[in-house]
Formats: sequence, structure tokens, C-alpha cells
Amino acid sequence: MNEDADGFVMIEQWVSQEALTKHGGLPALAEMNVALKGKMAKPVDLRFLSPVPAGDPSHGQVRS
Repeated sequence: MNEDADGFVMIEQWVSQEALTKHGGLPALAEMNVALKGKMAKPVDLRFLSPVPAGDPSHGQVRS
């Protein structure tokens, strides 16, 4: 069941903290923030997660 039908999730994977930091300073992200201004019901909730390899390679697999 989807408890937050109005939610929006972006999942990204970065090779390093440096790459993530660089991404945060690029014009595309700044433009996205401007486009979303005033349209979000709640502030952005950033979550930094650690991947856990799982699944059967023959059926698809989530990898780090």
C-alpha cells in the first residue's frame, strides 16, 4: 500500500562523495530546485543509504 501517494522519490548512486558534491553544484540541480520552489508540501528529506546486494543474478539483482 502506498502511504504517501503524493510523494516523490529519487534514487541515485554515486561513485564517491566528491562526485555527489560536484553534482550538487551543477546548474541542472539548481534549475530543478527553482522549478520545485513553492510546489513541495514538505521540505526535502535526504536519506543516505548503504546498498545491500540481494537477489538472484538470473532474475535480476540489486547491486552496490
